[in-house]
Amino acid sequence: LEEAASMHFHALQEEVFGRLHIDLGSADPSLPHGMAISHLHWLAAAGSERQKSVCLGMTFALLSIDWDDSVASGYWDYMVLLRTLDVDEIVVRTLAALARRCESLNMSCRGRLVATLGDMAEGRWPNAEVVFLSLQREVHPGVSWPGFLGTLSSLMHCALKCTSWLAVDDKAVRLSFLWAVRWIRALHDPAAGEQTEVGKIEEMQRIALDLAVALWRHSPNQILKAGPAVAWALIHCRNHVGLEDACQQAFRLALSPELAQDCLDHLLASEEQEHLAFLLAVERHEERYFEWFMTRYLKTIMFGNAAGGTTLGSGTHLADVTLCALTAAESAGCPRPRLWSRLWNLAGWESRLAFLFAARKDGYGRL
Repeated sequence: LEEAASMHFHALQEEVFGRLHIDLGSADPSLPHGMAISHLHWLAAAGSERQKSVCLGMTFALLSIDWDDSVASGYWDYMVLLRTLDVDEIVVRTLAALARRCESLNMSCRGRLVATLGDMAEGRWPNAEVVFLSLQREVHPGVSWPGFLGTLSSLMHCALKCTSWLAVDDKAVRLSFLWAVRWIRALHDPAAGEQTEVGKIEEMQRIALDLAVALWRHSPNQILKAGPAVAWALIHCRNHVGLEDACQQAFRLALSPELAQDCLDHLLASEEQEHLAFLLAVERHEERYFEWFMTRYLKTIMFGNAAGGTTLGSGTHLADVTLCALTAAESAGCPRPRLWSRLWNLAGWESRLAFLFAARKDGYGRL
């Protein structure tokens, strides 16, 4: 994807920006951005494929160039251009695909991705919440790739600024609330202070709580549509100021029979959820697949201090993985008692609580 986007951008460099001697990102007020935008409109008018090419190339420009914040850089003019041309949602689809691979992006590109998303939210870009939700899934409790904490902080700040926009979409507000409250739990784990500066952790605790409270105040009824998944997410948040009403209402739903699978899936990275589905579907070589899955996604749970100690929220994430697996297996009608025993043996108290939560209904999730 990056290679294709780069190719389309370099074509625009030759056809448009190079000929006009425009150094994109520069704040030079003498640069003829108006002429460039007119030329880009003209290129896009040549047909659907050319229009998609312009959108893909300019999306690459947004993420690969350090844009000056001033009006003179032309940044907002190019954003308006993309909003006008992107009838096929090339920008949203490209950013969502990159969000699912954010671990492999360099840190500056990740920062620009979140910043661009914030600008799209401010401009009420259609379906931009898809990118937001994709990023949330990749930055879940338990991740440990380099720079994730900075990305998490930026994403939480961005979401907090855009709560009214997120609240417009039922799915976005529901899943964002679940994501925020699971991070509240992870950031209050005693091990969190050992991972990074105490001041940084306290700031992120505050932001996660502010985000959850703001989303609840905007859309309590939409959030409660997640049913018992809300009770699961809030199970450790009863003493947090601002969430008392949410906890009280959510816990009334705890015994409802149906756990929304899409809500639980949101607490796992997209690729991780696909691999978990495979692990549940294929019983052959269970031990080998289980070890591979745990080594890839929950290494510190599997190997403890030999893997460098715990990661921020790893216990919380194992609990979410466990409940997600139990619920998905029940829906598919494939009991996996040996797999549950493997998870139970690795589980701490938080993950064993997932077994208890799944077993709130008779006949499933029992060892």
